Amino acid sequence: MTKVKQTPSRTATQARAESKQHRLNHARKDYQRWVTSSTDKIDPTEPVFLLRAKDELFIPILQTYVTFARALNVDALVCDSLEAHLISARVWQRKNKTKLPDMEYETFKF
Repeated sequence: MTKVKQTPSRTATQARAESKQHRLNHARKDYQRWVTSSTDKIDPTEPVFLLRAKDELFIPILQTYVTFARALNVDALVCDSLEAHLISARVWQRKNKTKLPDMEYETFKF
């Protein structure tokens, strides 16, 4: 009788993957639950900031970032990738609603 190797269930696989992830130090407490990293390249104590295309300020902020990156001679492939992301954001914003930044007071992390 041949033994059949069982593959772990999706839940077990997910649990293993989640155990390797750590939460990032985001400014919003509500983002702490779902903004994670599976790599040790980001120190869990390093503050991070997440912008979404839904935010009306996303495009001008990313455009400013690209401008500074180019002025500082950041690798052209990196800048080109950022500009491609900027184009994607513009397309997304034309098709979806945007909003000004907001958050509930209790989500601030003081």
